[in-house]
Amino acid sequence: RALSLSFSLSLSLFRALLSSLTPPSRFIAYSEVFFNPVLSFGRLNQSVMALAECWAFTRVGCYSLWRRIFGPYDAPPRPMYEVLCLGFEASGKTTILNVLCRESTEGVPPTAGFAIKPVQLEHVILNVKEIGGAESLRKYWSRYFEGAQGVIYVIDSTAPRDQVVLAAEALQSVMNSRLSRMPRMILFSKQDSDAASSEEELRAMFEDAGLGELLEGGRCIVAGCSRASPDELADIWERFALYYTS
Repeated sequence: RALSLSFSLSLSLFRALLSSLTPPSRFIAYSEVFFNPVLSFGRLNQSVMALAECWAFTRVGCYSLWRRIFGPYDAPPRPMYEVLCLGFEASGKTTILNVLCRESTEGVPPTAGFAIKPVQLEHVILNVKEIGGAESLRKYWSRYFEGAQGVIYVIDSTAPRDQVVLAAEALQSVMNSRLSRMPRMILFSKQDSDAASSEEELRAMFEDAGLGELLEGGRCIVAGCSRASPDELADIWERFALYYTS
């Protein structure tokens, strides 16, 4: 009798679940197959099949309910943006990207051609295309402008004044292109070096060369950085990413 009662309760439970998860027409069909008295082996086989399908619907319903209450298991994918990273050779472009990607910064060779690194930030992923900065390669920079959604320009803050001005003039030619409408970030690298000029001194060099407007604008970030302060560097890039999310 206990077994019979348990079976009856199980039938009632499955009947309630099935009625909540299936259309009325299908529920009536399942009821006729499963809940009527078992009169033959064929009817028993149909009942087992109905039970299996009922269990499948129950699992789908429970899973859907769980996702509705607690949300999806996976976070939504972060949007991706294509960004150029430019600057003279040995300005520190690769080192900066390696710091952000948690890669080694020792013995970094010069970039020949270009290299792409995905920089994963809190709300976006920046696919950064770093272009080699040797003098023989700069004339090809413009070939990579198409499809870019932002530009990052790195200037070596340990470079002598005339080199900083040359780098600023190269930046001006970049900004005379379609990239002038894109978010830009100008980084004065190697600020941890004793030979580095301060951010204020570098700004003054731009002003003296008549290029101070390159450091201004609504979607422009100018900041000093170094590999010795990875958290500060990451914060600067997160600020830059806000131009894409706000």
